[in-house]
Amino acid sequence: MKKLFDYLCVLTILLSTTGLVSAQDFTVTIKSTDNYGGLITPLKAGNSHQFQINVKNNRQDTCTVSIVKNAMGEVESWVSIDNNSQSIFPAQSKNFLLTINVPSNAEDRDYILWLSFNAYDKDGNNHSFDYTAQTIIVDNSLPHTPTFFIDQTSTTIFVNS
Repeated sequence: MKKLFDYLCVLTILLSTTGLVSAQDFTVTIKSTDNYGGLITPLKAGNSHQFQINVKNNRQDTCTVSIVKNAMGEVESWVSIDNNSQSIFPAQSKNFLLTINVPSNAEDRDYILWLSFNAYDKDGNNHSFDYTAQTIIVDNSLPHTPTFFIDQTSTTIFVNS
């Protein structure tokens, strides 16, 4: 029984660190969505939204990093990337500015924006990596306007939404 327990502990540790080992070459942060489970601010059809993706090179060599547009899924045509190919030196960070332009005929629903990166070193080896998929929420509903009722004989205000 002890051998089985030891085996399961080692297996659990190996499985839990597998993703970390391959992702240590680069660190990605998106300040506007990291604390919100990858949710981008809800958008209306026809509107646009910009956000930055920060990539840090944890490798010992310089890599040319780019975001793979054709891996973004059905929203690929909605996204433009300023300066999508950037050389990042060791321990350096660079920002990628993404603009999402939601088409005017987009339906109300959630759309997934897959994020994959290519990172080529000076020898042409690709150290590709992925990041958490972002969710674009298209919500064309009208906002709820609250109504206020004031009771003239009281100091209480009632708000209905």
